[in-house]
Amino acid sequence: MKYISVDSGKYKTKVSCWDDEKKSYREFGFRTKTSEGDFRDDMLGAETYLAKVNGKTYKVGYEARKEAEVETSKQSETHKISTLTAIAMVLADDHKEKDEAEDICVVIGVPYETCCNVDERLKYKDYILPADGSVTVEIKRTSVEKPISVTFRCKERYVYPESSGVLYKFPRECEGVTGIIDIGNVNINHTYSDTFSITNDYGFTNELGGKSMISGLALALSAGLNKTCNEDLVAKVLCRPLKERHLTPVNGDKEIEAKSAQIITDYLKNYVEGIKTNCKLKKWSLDFMKIVVIGGTANLITNELKEVFGENVYIPEFPEYVNAQGFLLNMVSNIRKKEGQGNASDVGNAILEYEEEKHRILEEKKQKKEEAANKKETIKKGA
Repeated sequence: MKYISVDSGKYKTKVSCWDDEKKSYREFGFRTKTSEGDFRDDMLGAETYLAKVNGKTYKVGYEARKEAEVETSKQSETHKISTLTAIAMVLADDHKEKDEAEDICVVIGVPYETCCNVDERLKYKDYILPADGSVTVEIKRTSVEKPISVTFRCKERYVYPESSGVLYKFPRECEGVTGIIDIGNVNINHTYSDTFSITNDYGFTNELGGKSMISGLALALSAGLNKTCNEDLVAKVLCRPLKERHLTPVNGDKEIEAKSAQIITDYLKNYVEGIKTNCKLKKWSLDFMKIVVIGGTANLITNELKEVFGENVYIPEFPEYVNAQGFLLNMVSNIRKKEGQGNASDVGNAILEYEEEKHRILEEKKQKKEEAANKKETIKKGA
């Protein structure tokens, strides 16, 4: 049995899955974008795929043109096709010609408000994951690969509220009253949990996510330096280490480097101060509760989050996949308990090992980069 968790955000679709037969875990992601596709296409770029669903062929991922709708709801064709493509990609890895559909267990996430409304929750679940019969998706993952047809049937379907995944991935860090700030590309979900129970009284969502942050910073840099700085440039700069978080003019102007670094630091601190202010306006007792920050944008503003919210704020090393991982852990645990098979500790251990290896690889790359920079500096001084 394969257990598949799909967190289809407005920017990126994150997938976390467990193969119970192989006792193996994997995760991957791609841009939540779709457009018309053609299986004759032999120029598919990175993280771009072709998927045929209900007779229509879509291009899915980075090179597709249509992004997910900005509305808070996720009931859109783009989210549905992205979710079905994600499932098909998991199953395609072990593709075998089968006469019958493969049974799988799937969990997806929706905004908390939608999840609390039974009619809306069930409507969304049926829209994304049909309950009756099987689903067939024909998928092409690379330019040279032949299309693969996979057919599956959802033996179990779950829908969990967005941001709740952290409660199951990091239960110790979420004991007692906890504020979960999930900074996505479009939205920021503010979730209030008390003893692992989410309450809507203090929860709220706004559209001030990473996209808004980067756009605003690009404007601030352009105005402050009197030079054009687009969003793509700014996004790349924010992914650099803190000491390299500045613009780098081709003419080597150190004044521009220093001034841009200060503009970036000031802007990001004000951005996080805005998040804190919104929490206060919603009557979060920040001095008496834990704060956990997840979402892909969290990695870009770790220093500012600790400066504004305090050193006790908890930011996972890999915050982007926390929801998908937590959804997976909760689903596997619930199904096993229902079947009298115990908990999901083996899945949790597999995720931990996966992240430890990911950490090791990143540290190795970082060390090689530093060694190359030091070597370059030594050669420069010698000259």
